[in-house]
Amino acid sequence: MVDQVKYHKKYLQNICKGKVITPYVLTKDPLVQRILERFAKRSDNGIKKYGKTMLKATKSIGEWIDDAQEESWDKIVYLEKIKIELQKGGKDGKKEKEKER
Repeated sequence: MVDQVKYHKKYLQNICKGKVITPYVLTKDPLVQRILERFAKRSDNGIKKYGKTMLKATKSIGEWIDDAQEESWDKIVYLEKIKIELQKGGKDGKKEKEKER
């Protein structure tokens, strides 16, 4: 309940600053809430950048497939980089935490 009060307070403060991210959805899981907020912000940024929503975006099916493949390839590269960093004890890796002891 405390997290929900903090969230509502933050939301109201953002309204006053003109920083409202839509849609306004409140979940009990803070991780899901964070993902929803980032998702909404990304959508808002895309609308500002391209001047239209995804629903109104027009591409051929082949172009949509190409875009999805490129996004997937990027994700694979990012995951491989994270895996290498963890194996060599990079940020958030076991060896990094052991250094702090």
